[in-house]
Amino acid sequence: VSADGGTPVDLTTPDRSKHEIGHWWPSVLPGGGILFTIATDGGGLNDARIALLDPSTGTYRVLLHGAKAEWFPSGHLVFFHAGRYRAVPFDLSSATVSGESFPVLDDAREIDPAGDWSQTVAVTSTGALAYLAGAYVPASRLTWIDAEGNFTPLAFSPRPYVGVKLSPDGRRAA
Repeated sequence: VSADGGTPVDLTTPDRSKHEIGHWWPSVLPGGGILFTIATDGGGLNDARIALLDPSTGTYRVLLHGAKAEWFPSGHLVFFHAGRYRAVPFDLSSATVSGESFPVLDDAREIDPAGDWSQTVAVTSTGALAYLAGAYVPASRLTWIDAEGNFTPLAFSPRPYVGVKLSPDGRRAA
């Protein structure tokens, strides 16, 4: 939508024949190109790809595997892949990746593939970086709490448990 108002226009549409389920996390490059993440069904973020859209033609091309890319004035893209943030040299004039990626931000909070799209890394126009440190889901201990409020720690190692659900009979958890 224009800053002056108007009718919204879809810039991209996921291609279901390629198992795309979403085009997420757009980020505008100097010059107007738009980086975005192509999410696919069944693969999670490790199978996501970063693409570059030309908004004047509506066409895009895949640059690399990863998610949630941001451009840095240093000439790099910072993105999330395989559980950590990485950087790769990026030539803005040709809009091409120009080298191998390398790990950065080992202590940055991961992207939650279950649906929390909060901002974990932000880049300023001067290249300063701000990020949330620490695990997205800290390690915790599973504990049974009965109807009377009694706590019984379960004999499982602390881990980053997410979305624990009880079976209908209350005897099992997943």
